[in-house]
Amino acid sequence: MTNFTVLFDINGVLARGNWSLADDSYHPTQPIPIELIPAGIEILKACNNSSSVLKTFGLTNCTQQHITFLHRHVPELTFELNGIIAAGSLAWKKPNYKAFLFASHAYKLDPHTCIFIDDSPINIEAANNFGMIGILFDESVKVMAQLVELGAI
Repeated sequence: MTNFTVLFDINGVLARGNWSLADDSYHPTQPIPIELIPAGIEILKACNNSSSVLKTFGLTNCTQQHITFLHRHVPELTFELNGIIAAGSLAWKKPNYKAFLFASHAYKLDPHTCIFIDDSPINIEAANNFGMIGILFDESVKVMAQLVELGAI
């Protein structure tokens, strides 16, 4: 049985909203500009409950400022992840292979046992080229079926 690590894009898979308002100027009396994507969260929780998934991480083009915002104001998302790489604060964003390389080195991951879920076909192609198993997030039913087929959930 293969044990997997699953990496999730955040913007477009786990959350969406007006990221330009997710910064230090946000005041708690305002509506939170970011909302969770229920289908993505369902997949994340299914992965976390699977004995075949060792850990789950975020690999996103969001900035570290956005991740700090999520920690403070949407902790139910960041609590579910073992860590987050904010590629938007690095020199290379997805689909640059260096974003995948950085995540692999930072968390000591074998790309061949990693599943990457993203809503961008070009990022999925880049993950596949890096040696990961890329799954396009378009419908949660399809993603769940692919994860079952792989033996991840």
